[in-house]
Amino acid sequence: MMTILGGFAQIERAMIRERQRAEAGETKAALAREFGISRETLLSKPARRRRLPC
Repeated sequence: MMTILGGFAQIERAMIRERQRAEAGETKAALAREFGISRETLLSKPARRRRLPC
């Protein structure tokens, strides 16, 4: 159970960091490189998240 909560906390922290950097003007390409994902994945995740029910 704690592992699941830790995973959620890690994802949430990464999203907060992403928002802070976006506000600071860091490019999405640099964020994608840091997280080891493609820019397309970075752009598609927020759109998918908005569609999911809470």
